[in-house]
Amino acid sequence: MAHSTFSERVLLNEDRLTDFEEEFVRFALANPREVSSETIKALSERFFVSPNSIMRLARKLGYEGFSDMRISLAHEIGQRPEEAIPTTEALVRKTFELCCREDRQHKASALMRGAERVAIFAVGETAYAAHAFARVFEAFDNKTEFVTYENQVRHEIARDRGLLLFAISMSGETPQVVNVAREAKEKGVPVLSMTNLTHNSLVRSATLSLFCCSPQEHVDGINITDLTPLFAAMMSFERCYLGSLGVLPAGPDGAGRTAPPATGSRS
Repeated sequence: MAHSTFSERVLLNEDRLTDFEEEFVRFALANPREVSSETIKALSERFFVSPNSIMRLARKLGYEGFSDMRISLAHEIGQRPEEAIPTTEALVRKTFELCCREDRQHKASALMRGAERVAIFAVGETAYAAHAFARVFEAFDNKTEFVTYENQVRHEIARDRGLLLFAISMSGETPQVVNVAREAKEKGVPVLSMTNLTHNSLVRSATLSLFCCSPQEHVDGINITDLTPLFAAMMSFERCYLGSLGVLPAGPDGAGRTAPPATGSRS
């Protein structure tokens, strides 16, 4: 697995966690220093479980074992905020290795196939990427539409059932996108999200979440977040969805990953 933080591993596997594991990761996220310094015996006594339960969680999150998880947490605590920003190539590789999981993409494809209509919504520079993929989807499923304005999305949500809202926001905190996703959730409209690999407001309103690895980056107040990982993740999902429609051959080539794009856009 590509280098990933404890919180990223939790986010990618949260749908597989047991009640105890959810309780443990909440504690670990709030107290990483304590977990990284405790023995597995002490932690198992704290949570009234066997050491094997914690070992199984560590392996479920992709660690070799508890010691690997503890060392990783200790390393994360020791990281300095001024560390070098990852390159575009590193972010794209991390996106393919961590975020383009076939099981999650197949679930997202099933949501889209089961919907009578799909509204893709994004704002700002992200909207250009979202619009490009919406056009491809619509060409093959005849039901996907890129929605430009927040009020237009609200109108779609208010119509008869059958809508799937595909909400895209790199930060997961874009007010317009988060607001309509919350409204959709309240009205029983399923929400598919695409965000950076973090816990965020949009993910909390989503029925199912897709991710890319593109942390927010600002210089002198200007957003220069790298959109290349978004294109990589959307291209991978596009192939999975078109494969599920029979447009592309079934199997890894039709449902899996594309080669990382040579160039990308920045916002």
